[in-house]
Amino acid sequence: VRNTKALERMAELVSSVDADIMGGYLRWHSVNKFASYMGKSFVDEDFNFNERILAGTEEIKPRWKRAMAFTEAALGEALGKLYCAKYFDESCKERALSIVENVRQALEDRLKEVDWMTSD
Repeated sequence: VRNTKALERMAELVSSVDADIMGGYLRWHSVNKFASYMGKSFVDEDFNFNERILAGTEEIKPRWKRAMAFTEAALGEALGKLYCAKYFDESCKERALSIVENVRQALEDRLKEVDWMTSD
């Protein structure tokens, strides 16, 4: 922790709030944070408020899509690493880097041709 003054101030603030109010605040934040992983009634209310009302989303995604999104968020990098280790060898990496470099070079060449841009 770099800013101990912030922690000291937070401790002062928390200790000055009524315990019932603080308890309600913490319960609300806990439910709000985990509602999308709880039972159907919590999921539906969470979607209705956070997605329908606040974001304008009209329909909740099917459960399997929500589960896949959760899995991807939690394990995406690790699964990607395992997949690449199994299905891609060094020549694939070299080919991908070559493609990226070709695209980068093509973009650089095109940017040199536009009148409104300078090298600065």
